[in-house]
Amino acid sequence: MKFIGLLALLPFFTSYAQPDSVYTSLEAALVNPENVYKLDISRKRLEAIPASIGQLKNLRKLNLEFNNLSSLPESIGELTELRQLSIYENRLTSLPESIGNLVSLQKIYAEDNLLTMLPASIGQLKRLTVLSLDNNWLQSLPEELGNLPLLRSLYLKGNKLKTLPESLGNAPSLETLFLGENALTSIPSCIENMKRIQLLDLSKMGLSALPDFIGDLSTLRRLYVHGNQLSKIPESYQKLPRLKYLYVHNNGFSEANIQQLRNDYPSTKIMLR
Repeated sequence: MKFIGLLALLPFFTSYAQPDSVYTSLEAALVNPENVYKLDISRKRLEAIPASIGQLKNLRKLNLEFNNLSSLPESIGELTELRQLSIYENRLTSLPESIGNLVSLQKIYAEDNLLTMLPASIGQLKRLTVLSLDNNWLQSLPEELGNLPLLRSLYLKGNKLKTLPESLGNAPSLETLFLGENALTSIPSCIENMKRIQLLDLSKMGLSALPDFIGDLSTLRRLYVHGNQLSKIPESYQKLPRLKYLYVHNNGFSEANIQQLRNDYPSTKIMLR
């Protein structure tokens, strides 16, 4: 009788997926949508995601990387428990406005797409800590980016940016900023207000000079300025008390310049590659 009782309970136990279970098919996930926490449908050559994905109300992690997606459905904004969204290596030109409804979202990985803009609603993601947008076609960013109180890491390398929103200097938690390989002709003044910045990448932008105010970024540990047209580093940078690595290769520095940098920065590793 006990055995029969256990058999009767078996459907109850099997209908609930463990939080660590990873679904690899949207069709399978939709059988019991309330029990799906992780969905990995990467590398499936998908060209579209159906609106039904919005039924996965408890989804924590969504992996759509390495597909052929050109857009995401507005229903993705219904995934209010989502913590991590991986959409890199697709053909996305924009993100849905509803992404601002993902109030639990902590990390977005959207590198290597065709994004030309971000929705203003991205400023509603108050728990976002990582925003990775390397190698897209972004020409500008919304002022609302400065509204992200927990944003620690912002990756913007390899876009078409000519400036940054002034509000970004108000992002209180920003520690890592990759800006290299953009169309900036000068360094945005908002960087002066980044009081917690530890890593700053200004590489490969054709810069012939650097601003003095970087010397006031007392928390800076790594500075990437390689691949520019620099022949000197401002004296104010010698005041940086925590600078451990200075990347200066592929610039206009002579051997004498390099030796002088080593003398001026005895506690900093001058990186030549």
